[in-house]
Order: sequence, then C-alpha cells, then structure tokens
Amino acid sequence: MGEQKEPNKEEWVVREIKKGDILRVHTGRFYHFGIYIGDEEVIHFAGPDMSRLTDAESAVVRQDSLAHFSMGKPLEVRDFSLKEKIKKRSVKKIIEEAKNSLGTGGYDIIYNNCEHFVNRCVFGIAFSTQIEELRKMIK
Repeated sequence: MGEQKEPNKEEWVVREIKKGDILRVHTGRFYHFGIYIGDEEVIHFAGPDMSRLTDAESAVVRQDSLAHFSMGKPLEVRDFSLKEKIKKRSVKKIIEEAKNSLGTGGYDIIYNNCEHFVNRCVFGIAFSTQIEELRKMIK
C-alpha cells in the first residue's frame, strides 16, 4: 500500500521552479515565503535584509532576486494537492495579485506575514499554516 498523507498537510518539494510557484526557505527559526514571478525574481513580504526580515517598520511587499530571497539556503516549492489545484488561481492572476501588492506594508508576524501574503495571492484567502501550528503547540 502507498504511504498515507496526513489530511491537510502541506507538501513541499525540491524541483524546477515555475512562474506562480510558492517558494519557501528556512531561515533557521522559521520559514520565509514568496511567489516566483519568473526571470529569477520573487515577490515577498519582508524587510530589506535578513536582520530585518520580520521588522514591522521596514517590511513591505517587495520584488527581489531569487538569490536575495533564498539567502544562500535551499529552496522548496509548494506541491499542491488536487483539492488545492482546484481552488488555486491561474498563474497570471497569482502574479498580477503579487505585483499589485508591491509596496504594501502592514506586516504583522501573527496576522499578516509573508505566508499570509502568498496564500492570499494564490488562493484569495490569507492564512498561515506556520502560525496555526504554533498556536496548536501553545494550547
């Protein structure tokens, strides 16, 4: 029998990156998320550098090189389930949403972080699995 997947468990893989993909990179403490828009460019909600990545004062939705986004660390790509693929927006709409958000601030690590941003672009709904898992551990 095949391996059983945990229901609603996100899958992440290492593969060729395509436009509209959700990317993540492990920063050492948490994962940082972005949307790949092609031409080695990523749109993500972040501060200008690693030391201020989650700084609410300086974080905005920004476009950076893939190299800047990855910080020299391995990248993972979201592997969507069939159910997610049905709910997911088109690549064109994902990139359009991400580009229309450039310069937007209001970063909040609990309620409006980089993972909320990418899920809003892809699904039209802001959520953070990382924060939800943290909440479950605290309870």
